[in-house]
Amino acid sequence: MLNAEVAAASGLLSGEGVKITMKTRVGDFDGRLEEAALTIVADEGQSLDVNARVFVSPDWNYPTFIGYRGLLERIRFGLDPQANSFHFGGY
Repeated sequence: MLNAEVAAASGLLSGEGVKITMKTRVGDFDGRLEEAALTIVADEGQSLDVNARVFVSPDWNYPTFIGYRGLLERIRFGLDPQANSFHFGGY
């Protein structure tokens, strides 16, 4: 779920993706599922370019939310909670 300001700056709010209603803890939001090219920037090693399916809505003024379906399912990743680190690579 992309914040509306980020979605607008990326040109995704004017897309023609599938219309859906996203049900969240703060209410229901009408929007679209759009395909977007994202880069996950690495602090060490190589950054990763990935095509993701993102939910965009002009009404979603909350932080961007990374979910499993549409993004994380398209990469290999691991978490190290003791080091507070996120490891990733292509699939």
